[in-house]
Amino acid sequence: MRYIEQNELKRYLNEILECEAFELHSADAKNGKQNFYIPYMMNDALECYLVLEHATMTGTYHQDWKEPMTVEVAETENGTAAIFHQGTDHVFTIWYERSFCAQNCYRYDQIGHFWVEGEEHWRRLVYIVGTIHDKYSYMGDRVCNEKEKMLMPLMGFAPFRYFSPIHESLDSYYEDTADGITCMKVLAKEAEDFDFLGQLCMYERIPLKKLAVWQLVKAMQNPKRASLYELIFMKIQEASREYPERVYPDELQHEIVRERDAVQETLKSHGFIGLYPLFQKDRMQILAMEEHPFTILESEHYGFKIQYMVSEIHADDRELSDGKDRVYRPNAGFFQKKGNRGWIARNLDFLRS
Repeated sequence: MRYIEQNELKRYLNEILECEAFELHSADAKNGKQNFYIPYMMNDALECYLVLEHATMTGTYHQDWKEPMTVEVAETENGTAAIFHQGTDHVFTIWYERSFCAQNCYRYDQIGHFWVEGEEHWRRLVYIVGTIHDKYSYMGDRVCNEKEKMLMPLMGFAPFRYFSPIHESLDSYYEDTADGITCMKVLAKEAEDFDFLGQLCMYERIPLKKLAVWQLVKAMQNPKRASLYELIFMKIQEASREYPERVYPDELQHEIVRERDAVQETLKSHGFIGLYPLFQKDRMQILAMEEHPFTILESEHYGFKIQYMVSEIHADDRELSDGKDRVYRPNAGFFQKKGNRGWIARNLDFLRS
């Protein structure tokens, strides 16, 4: 945690209030006082929150308040106070001894959220790269490594961004950039996908890109992009693994380990080979993806769960294999080709059918 002065605390609080994203959590501290926690930015890659240490509250915080709020941070004769106004009639004050900004980066490459059906393999990568981009936009260099910075420009490439993980376009959140095209060209060259590289060079020269965007979207759905997809998939893993995994209180942590072990045991009993989270049997591949609660503000509410990206190849397809013992590229069955199947399973019951 990093100690922060009153001016910096006020700046953080004003940003939170302007976004109408204020939340207040508490935990018992010493001498009958509390520590108050206020989330600043919380996502699958970063937990950043404010801490008001050894504090007491006067007045009432209306948790369901929907109107604008304001805050003052002041040194008074009774101590340091953050005074919150909910409209004109409601005021609550948090008296505290010290204020901190806590900032923790975590590994995210095993995270999977699936809100939109279809093309889940690309949507998941867009979600993760968008998460990296967002933490950099809010917090800067200190929360991103060089491997992440190499991937961030992809959010400026419209055909990649097309695969939105939510039920709306991402175009209002991210702008098209020349760096986005350049980043994808570099990746296509590294993946030795020279056909797609040629299409990207043509796209770069087209003034009106709407039709060209759609053509590249269709190209990204083609199994020929499996090597490019795998490269981005692997680069995300490499960038993520520079950070630690989230660690929860003992009971929750033990439950997570038990669930992972149970998944591996179940799949091994059905003849799958591999180690958590990736398994394969014949032409079927299963990738276990997780959803995690935040460590500080949500770990008491058990929110961990595992879902499965199930990928099935109808026939022996060299395009989708890495050439080693018929091991298929990650999520190869999600690419559009006759006989391919890719879907999200909420549990492993389908193995019994």
